[in-house]
Amino acid sequence: EDVDAILALPGDAYLVDGEFALLDLTVHYMLGRRLGLYATLSWYDFGGGFLDATIEGFHEALSLSDGQRDLVPRDRWHVVAKIGDRHFVSMHAPEGELGDPVLGLRLALFGAPERWNLVTEVAVKFAWRGEDRLVTTGENDYGLQLSLQRFFRRNALYLSLSAVYFGAGSEPRLTRTAWLPTAIAGWETRVSRRANFVFQLYASRSAIQDTDLPELSANKLQATAGIQWKWGRQALRFGITENLVNFDNTPDIGVTLSLACAFGPDGGEDGHQF
Repeated sequence: EDVDAILALPGDAYLVDGEFALLDLTVHYMLGRRLGLYATLSWYDFGGGFLDATIEGFHEALSLSDGQRDLVPRDRWHVVAKIGDRHFVSMHAPEGELGDPVLGLRLALFGAPERWNLVTEVAVKFAWRGEDRLVTTGENDYGLQLSLQRFFRRNALYLSLSAVYFGAGSEPRLTRTAWLPTAIAGWETRVSRRANFVFQLYASRSAIQDTDLPELSANKLQATAGIQWKWGRQALRFGITENLVNFDNTPDIGVTLSLACAFGPDGGEDGHQF
């Protein structure tokens, strides 16, 4: 009855409550001191989640809106969407699936920067199979990014500007094929010999524009705070991402955990990498 009531609402309407997990495996290969090639393979997993109570407690402690999370049962998967003449209802989390592979190329102005560096990156996400609503549009995507980096004795500042040519697939009413601009500003500071604190702000245009729900089409704004710990040729990174301003067009909260391992003569503690 609740689903039917949502679908019967005038105009566009949606309810999304669930957990989206993403596992990325990325391999970088240095073609020279300034040029690098990388490839990424992704696995998507979906579920009802187990952090609902934690997220609600976090929002309550900081006096943040709960986004009407109390209207759905905890730790269960619910997706109901009505955008234009498109209807999508899913009461059970789908099985995990392999995502589209990504191939990218990076070129740095300096191989061993001391104060400034400028890094250019191009990437292609190859649609290796047909469309899957939650994993791929079935079309290739193309990206271009320019990153300006400024290094100090204990701090570093980053500014990245990028644009992704996003293919809409067979959902022209839900989204459109377009260039999506993104900006990321970051600050990193050394807190110990092996640990750095990182804070960044992210802003991007929403892929959904043809809707009468202004918050869904509004720009995506997020903040991430995290720590990086390095030992030898390994680096461990942990971050927490929180949605800002427009709460209904990106996930409430995200957790990132990554492990990096470097090989080769420049992969040690004193080596320079991208």
